[in-house]
Amino acid sequence: MHQNLSSFDRVIRILLATVLTGIISRQDLSTPMLMAWLLLPLALLATGVAGYSPLYALLGISTHRRRPQS
Repeated sequence: MHQNLSSFDRVIRILLATVLTGIISRQDLSTPMLMAWLLLPLALLATGVAGYSPLYALLGISTHRRRPQS
């Protein structure tokens, strides 16, 4: 599995996951809908840390710039 996310994409995903987690954590987590909303920041964080997006791979998108081989 090779990376398909650029550094910029990774930083944005991690920051967005942090902000969303903060917003969601201030809500009443007893409702099943809010528990489901926690999956979005978790997915953003996981893809941001790994540098790989299964959705990008499925669509054939890559924002990761490969370095030229010497």
